[in-house]
Amino acid sequence: MGAIATDASRTGQEKKSLFFCQSRALAEEIAERMRNRGTDVFVHHSSVSLEERTAAEARFHQGSNACIVCTSTLELGIDVGDLDLVLQANTPSTVSSFLQRLGRTGRRSGQRANTTFFCENIETVLQAIAIIELAKSGWVESVPTQNRAWAALVHQLLALTLQFGAISPERCWEQLSIVPDFTGITHEEFETLIHHMIREDYLFIAGGLLSMGNQAERAFGRRNFMELYAVFSSPVFYKVKTEAGYEIGVLEQSFVDTLVDEVSAFLLGGRAWLVMHINHEERHVRVVQAPRGKKPSWGGFAPQLLSFEICQKIAEIIKTQNTFPYIDAIAQAALDECRADLGSLLNNTQSSIRTDDEQAIWWTFAGGSINNTLKYGLQFQHDWKIVADNFKLKITGESLGQSSLSLAIEQIGHEKFWGSASTQNFIWSQLPQYRLSKFQKVLPEPFSLELVSNYLLNIPGAYRFLRVK
Repeated sequence: MGAIATDASRTGQEKKSLFFCQSRALAEEIAERMRNRGTDVFVHHSSVSLEERTAAEARFHQGSNACIVCTSTLELGIDVGDLDLVLQANTPSTVSSFLQRLGRTGRRSGQRANTTFFCENIETVLQAIAIIELAKSGWVESVPTQNRAWAALVHQLLALTLQFGAISPERCWEQLSIVPDFTGITHEEFETLIHHMIREDYLFIAGGLLSMGNQAERAFGRRNFMELYAVFSSPVFYKVKTEAGYEIGVLEQSFVDTLVDEVSAFLLGGRAWLVMHINHEERHVRVVQAPRGKKPSWGGFAPQLLSFEICQKIAEIIKTQNTFPYIDAIAQAALDECRADLGSLLNNTQSSIRTDDEQAIWWTFAGGSINNTLKYGLQFQHDWKIVADNFKLKITGESLGQSSLSLAIEQIGHEKFWGSASTQNFIWSQLPQYRLSKFQKVLPEPFSLELVSNYLLNIPGAYRFLRVK
């Protein structure tokens, strides 16, 4: 991070730039390291107060030697005036996000759109190259259509009861069943949801009319039902204020619980703050400036799942000797080393599996959702420990070898395997308890699991990958 901050400060000298980061914590760390390096540095993300963000935007407009370190909050929508540079720490996870960020520059006559990537490791170098090459070829992610949006259906049901006070299930179905996002949900499933919400006291029925139940009012009724109107989850936040009462931003309770009065220091708004006092009743943290601090943590547990297309492009980059004129010597050396290590394995038409004693690595480059699906498919028949990421499956277990793993892969390569109820029940039983929506807790368990499954898995994609492999 220190090297990235140094190089970014040097690149942005006497220019106006946006420096995109993939997390709020990373933005805070980089901003703090960029300070006092000759560039005015501001921070812009969702946990920085509105006053701080507005002030950053205003000062950025006025200056010519300034950098806003930001997350996706500045990807589109907010006008920060003429920009010279877009900088990127590591890489975004989609081509569309890259194009949005790239497009913040090059708007003035005689200028070209540009992005400079500052990568920590070879994985992000490969990801950046893949995204750039896909964009050059004219490829961008399609927007997937949804017709079984369970969380949104819960939201709309509760909103209808709030709007009308009391409403019949039939009228709810008439209004909601024609919405494209719900057309894949059958009337029988809709009734199952209604009965579950009544049983759990999220809905109350009297005289054939539905109204909001006590449990829903407790969960979503705060601040005049602001928790219902706001679709996104809002964890418990503590406001961070200076001695003079100026609000800097917010921290999540889980991080505040680790802080100690007059001992702990943290980063927020790109500056370090010493905790003077934590008021848990009013949820305030009073601070003064400190010489240094630690990165705050914010919620977020779901993994970053790269697409099949991006990962396949990364494999192609490793297997070929194509050159890329926009990467520097250090990135080229890392790419050469990666090609020397994996190139021959990936070019082997027989197998892309590397085995060692009771461990195997299967380099699929199939993307996160397909690899997670393959993981559960293999675990259905074998007591193996499997860790999946976007590029590979790392498999350990007794009696594990090239032949046994190849046989197991062949066994899961049949359509009837994925279509069987026993396979699907096993996979659903293994799914982690990800919370993808605050309305998820209202759903019956099968619908909640479907929500997680749709995010984490891709059974049709896994089957197609095995057929082509």
